[in-house]
Amino acid sequence: MIRHLGITSLLVGSFLMVFLDMIDSSSSCHGSHRSSHYPDEPYVLTPKVEAADTIAVGATWAELNGLIVLNDSTEIEGIQDFGFEYKESGGKDTFQKISAGSFQTTSYSVKINGLKPSTAYLYRAYLLWDNYSLVSSSKTFTTEDKE
Repeated sequence: MIRHLGITSLLVGSFLMVFLDMIDSSSSCHGSHRSSHYPDEPYVLTPKVEAADTIAVGATWAELNGLIVLNDSTEIEGIQDFGFEYKESGGKDTFQKISAGSFQTTSYSVKINGLKPSTAYLYRAYLLWDNYSLVSSSKTFTTEDKE
């Protein structure tokens, strides 16, 4: 009986370790991971990043809104970079990255120039926090025909 309980405990413990490791390697927008900002806690919630609707779109440019959702104010220290990734919709190109600059507030805006007229684009907000990459769900916009 004692030997059986030891094996059960070992199996449950192994499952928990695998489960926590799966959470740690998750690429979701709002997940958990090991953090240098919370050394006493093995896993913590991460901030979340959201892509809002476009503000304005021209033939060769678009201005996009983003939002960083923090769990508490101590997470500001972990923000390393944030902005948008974008590419032509349906294309095989990789996302191009444009940084929003230094952190001032949790909401931000970025203007992307050099786009093609009458072209659909896919975009998403990104956040590099405590060496952990987070991205929002993807959204689309289409540039105008002419300026």
